[in-house]
Parts: sequence; structure tokens; C-alpha cells
Amino acid sequence: MAVSDSKQKWVSELEKPEIQDSLAELVKRMPEIQQTVESLERFVTFGQAVLEDTEAVGAFEDRFSHYNLNEDTVQAFISLMEKLPLIVRMVDQLEQISSFITSVLKDKESMSYLNESFQEYADPLIKGGSSAIELLNKVKTRAEEKNENYSLLTILKWLKDPSVQKGLSYVQATIDVLSEEKKER
Repeated sequence: MAVSDSKQKWVSELEKPEIQDSLAELVKRMPEIQQTVESLERFVTFGQAVLEDTEAVGAFEDRFSHYNLNEDTVQAFISLMEKLPLIVRMVDQLEQISSFITSVLKDKESMSYLNESFQEYADPLIKGGSSAIELLNKVKTRAEEKNENYSLLTILKWLKDPSVQKGLSYVQATIDVLSEEKKER
């Protein structure tokens, strides 16, 4: 009776539509499954042949014996693998930035706008630099034109001039800052 109960259970299972659909799908995929199994057999056979080939195993050992594969190296590799998602995100961001910069450089309107913006900031600096050079040239010309000897009294009179006092305050501030920086080092 136990055998007939067992057969009855199998028959009732086989009568279920989902079981029949699964079996039909399995039968349809049998050629694909057979190819996969044959491929695995070929792979296992190849692996066995390689492992039995002492020359190939010796070459493999020679090649990898030169590498320093110790616990620290493996730990570093694992740490690097853990950081790969972050590295990939950073590389993606760099690619996006590079793509953006490339597109801006190729776009004539953007380059024109950048050039105008740069000129807005650079022009005052250039004008300031030109003014400073002009001033230095005037000072140099006057200094070379005058061939006077200066006395101590003349220098003392200059010290009363507010512009000289202002200049001396800059000199003193420079000396103070340089001395503080020297102490910090």
C-alpha cells in the first residue's frame, strides 16, 4: 500500500498545471542544459590536463613566485577592493567634469563669456600694474635728473611729511611681520 500511496502522490503532483509548465519548460531547455554540461565537462577536462602538465604548473609557479604575495599584500588588495566603489564614483565625477570642460571649450559663446569675465577682473589689475610702472618710471626719471646731496637736516624735514610717515609705518609693519614669521619657524 505504501507504494501505491507514493505513486498517487506523484500522479497528483504531476497533474498540477504549474508542475506541468515547469516540466515543459525543462524539456524545451534540455539542449541548452546539455550544451552547458558538455562545456563544463570540457572545462574540467582541460583543468585536469593543465594540472597534470608539470611543465605548465612549473611555469606558473616560476611566474608567480616573484611576486610578494603575503598577508599584508592580500589585506591591501582587499582594502583597495572595498574602496573601488568610491574610486569609481570619483572617476565618474572626473569624467563628467572633463566632459563639461571639453564642451565649454568647444562652445564659442561660453568661451566668449569666459573671456569677457576674465577681462573684467584682469583689466583693473593690468591698469593698476600699468599705473605702478608709470609711477616707478616717473620716480626713476626725477631721481636721475636731480643730482643733489642730501643733508641730515633735509632727511629730518622729510620725516615730518605725512606720506613719509605712512611709508615708514609700512616698513615697520613689514619688519614686525617678518620677525613674527621667523619666530614661528
